[in-house]
Amino acid sequence: MAAIPERAGEDFQDLVTRYAKPLLSIAYRYTFDWESAKDVCQDTWLRVYEKISMYDGRVPFERWLFAVHRNICLSFLRKRKRRREVQADRDIYDSREAGPERNAELSQARERILEAASRLPDRQRTIFAMIDLEQMTIEEAAGLLGIKSVSIRTNLHHARKRIAGVLRGSEKTT
Repeated sequence: MAAIPERAGEDFQDLVTRYAKPLLSIAYRYTFDWESAKDVCQDTWLRVYEKISMYDGRVPFERWLFAVHRNICLSFLRKRKRRREVQADRDIYDSREAGPERNAELSQARERILEAASRLPDRQRTIFAMIDLEQMTIEEAAGLLGIKSVSIRTNLHHARKRIAGVLRGSEKTT
């Protein structure tokens, strides 16, 4: 196994400990289900363990790790899309601040947004998830994806426009 960068003497378990929470958070933003997010993270760590010898140090380790994770997340979404499973996030709204009717409305709206987002091309869906769901800055997303910020802005614009069209009913979700 190749030496892992960042800190001398750091072993694989140290990496898992350091990056477990951020990866789980990102996976949840793609899956909207904690159990699926945990499965995606487990797949990511297996892939990283298998492929760590291929890491050559040309890019920062964190960027490489997050790229592997993003690819696993996208693979999960493609598989779920093929099975036509649409999972709704029921925990995102704090029920102490909104009544049951408002929670139901918000949940329905969120389901429609997620369904529309699931129909986006991979790149747009990834960027939409990173910026609008993970709350990353455009610069952070550009750095992790290894593309220019103008490309992030363009793809995000198109993603939002398409989602808005779906929500208005002017574009089909199928």
